[in-house]
Parts: sequence; C-alpha cells; structure tokens
Amino acid sequence: MAKEIFVYIGTYSGGGSRGIYCVKLDADHGTLSEPVLAAEQQDPGFLRISDGILYCTGDPDGEGDKYCTVASYRIGQDDGRLQRISSRQVDKLRFCHISLADNGRVLLGADYRHGKTAAFLLGTEGEIDAVAAVLVYAGASGVNPERQMEPHVHSITPYTKPGYAFVCDFSADAVRCYKTSFEDTSCELSLNDSLFVAAGAGPRHLVCHPGGKLVYVINELSNTIATCVFDGGELELVDEVSTLPADFRGENTAAEIALSPGTRFLYASNRGHDSIAYYSVDAATGALELQGVVSSQGEHPRNFAFTASGKYMVVANRDSNNVVLFKLDKESGEPVYTGTQVQLSQPMGIAFCDTK
Repeated sequence: MAKEIFVYIGTYSGGGSRGIYCVKLDADHGTLSEPVLAAEQQDPGFLRISDGILYCTGDPDGEGDKYCTVASYRIGQDDGRLQRISSRQVDKLRFCHISLADNGRVLLGADYRHGKTAAFLLGTEGEIDAVAAVLVYAGASGVNPERQMEPHVHSITPYTKPGYAFVCDFSADAVRCYKTSFEDTSCELSLNDSLFVAAGAGPRHLVCHPGGKLVYVINELSNTIATCVFDGGELELVDEVSTLPADFRGENTAAEIALSPGTRFLYASNRGHDSIAYYSVDAATGALELQGVVSSQGEHPRNFAFTASGKYMVVANRDSNNVVLFKLDKESGEPVYTGTQVQLSQPMGIAFCDTK
C-alpha cells in the first residue's frame, strides 16, 4: 500500500479559497491528489502541526479590530478533515507567523501589522488559553521608506534548547533574543540580547540548528542569510551569503528559510527571482556554501516545507496559484521538479502530517 502523507495548505481567502486545504502526497510514486477543503477559515496564512493538532493564523472573523488571532484543529487520521478545537480572538493582535515551544505547551505568535509578539498556553488537547504575554515593539530604522517607517516584527521562534526564543524585528533590523519562562498559568519573555544586522536588511524568519549554537536568519530586503552563533548569552554574526545568483539585477524579496531533515542542506525562497536557493551546511562549522538556485515553477514562493524523511519538498507559489512537488537529491540537495503540481488560489503556508 502506498505511503500517504497529508499536506495542509493555508490560503488567502479573497481569491476564491475558503480556508485550509488538504492534499495527499503519495510518497512512493511522487504524486499529489487534488486539493480538498479541510476546514473553512479566513486567511489561514501560516500553519504548524504537533501531535495530530494543526494550529493556524487567521484574519478578521468579525468587524473592527477584533481578530481571529489563532485557531486549533484536530486532524482526522482517516480522511485528513479538520475538526476545530478552539480559537482565540484578541483586539489588535493578528499573527503572520506562529511557532510552538515548551514541548507543544505554548504557542508563540508574531504580529507584523501591529508590531507585537504574544504567547498562549495550550491545553493537552490543543485548547488555546487566553493570551498570557504580549510584547509591543517601538523601534523602526526608517532605512527603507516603504517598509521600515513604523514597527513591524515578522516571526518568533524558540531556540533548539529550552529557555530562549528569537524575534525577527523587521523594522529595527534586529534579531531579539529573549529568555523564556513558561509555567502552568503564566508566560514570561525578558529581553536577553539584540543583534543588529545590516541597515535596511529586514530580518524575516530564522531557523535554529538542532545541534545548538547556530542560528540562520533570512533577511527579506537585502536578500541575504546571516549565520549567527549563540552561546546562551549573546548572538554573534559570523557570516552572510546571498540568496540570489550573482548576475541577477531585478527586484526580489527573500521569504522562507529551513534546514532539511538531517541538516546537511539549507534552503531559502526568493520572490521576484521566483526560485529556491540551496546550500550545503558544513558538518563541523555550520558554514553555508551555495550549491545552486532552481526555479520554484511559479510566482512568489511564499512558503515551503519538507516531508519528515527529507525526500520531498512542497512549495506554495502564491501569485501563480500553484503548489509544486520537488524531490530532493540525496547527494547534492538539489530540489528536482517532479512534474507534479496542483492548482489552488493564493496558497501560503505548508505543513505535513503523516497518515497512519
């Protein structure tokens, strides 16, 4: 029997989509089924899955400044349908990015529009408690007059080891490191250190090496990846590489960054050049070396994700309305287009869940 993996896709709802869709990936044959609506939800742009529960961002469910900040769903193991567990609406809190911390007991979120981050405690069945902590940002470098004139934060990510979390402070060109304390009834985040990247770089997302000490930051506006060392106290910038070919002269904004399972390779997406850059990761030092840049087979690759085995990558191309399947070369790390893709209006977030 073919190994099937559920692929969940969050979408913008304005172009005809109605929420979160499920596609089945046949891992033996490298094919995708047609998308099926798994749950109605307005603009679920970013997804996370843990222990059979899917968490998503959301946009207004009502009028004014009342937002469906985050929602949780139980995944149906037979058909992939989603059953809503809970949702939280918080005034003027609208997430563009979420992550899970403390072994799935805490949900962290970043609000680009309002320049905030927040934390929620989670129940054992995925219930989302009331907001437990909110941080409000005030700084903006003003280097980019179109994007950095007021506070914006783009992501919040827990460190590989418990006790810390990192925030990409987009408008201040800074990566903030927080000490975290998560109790049964409270969450605390206290500023530990700030690393300032190049002026106008616009840090967007980051990924922590599971081996510890290394943090890779993708800068949206400068189209670079910063390699940082974290010793449990300070973040130190040690290297920076481009996400683009040396001869590219067009407009581009970098988007997603991720390490492959096994951490031999790192990947980044480019919107404008419409491509996926891939790098080898030195096993001893963590240094990145660009191996190549391949077409995303669409426009505006907003997000991508890997199967747990590291065999496949799925890319969401928002502006060309297609979701594309790539097979990762074991030796070079190159994403090789399988010839398989599905059409879906304005796909955004991607998350995988293995079936039984």
